[in-house]
Amino acid sequence: MNYRHLCLAALATLAVQGCATPSVPQIAGDELLDGQAKTCTASTTDMTAASPSGTIAMTNDGWCGVYVTDGSKPFQLALLGTRPAHGRVYTQPVNGRTRIEYTPYDRYTGSDEFSVLLRPVGNGPERTLQVAVTVTAGAAPAVAEPAAKPATKAPVRRAPAKRTTPAR
Repeated sequence: MNYRHLCLAALATLAVQGCATPSVPQIAGDELLDGQAKTCTASTTDMTAASPSGTIAMTNDGWCGVYVTDGSKPFQLALLGTRPAHGRVYTQPVNGRTRIEYTPYDRYTGSDEFSVLLRPVGNGPERTLQVAVTVTAGAAPAVAEPAAKPATKAPVRRAPAKRTTPAR
């Protein structure tokens, strides 16, 4: 095969790969546990139930997540249906499941709720997951001492410049 044939073969391979159906990105391992609340207990019902629901009990010092699957794979799409009143919701595929993370607003304690519309891969029926959240106070973060202000120098006073006039 000459150089021209190799280039054509490489281009054909790239073209076929470009037409392939993109897969749902996966995050392997527990590398995304940074920032998880110190106390995080989450549970869900079977996603095939008539009204799937989940619960989250957590401290307000990070996020806590509910994991759901469409059989053995994550859902293709997760859309926020009802917003929580006292926090934020993020969704992402992790280890073959969809993780729905709730992060309460700073210093919030109490109950909250939200819903997520889940669309499975393929033509399965969309499901709406209702999630009830209970947030308790977490350990207060350590407050750093303010840094000492640098010493300021006294302003330098300069004598006014003398004006000289040229001799006539």
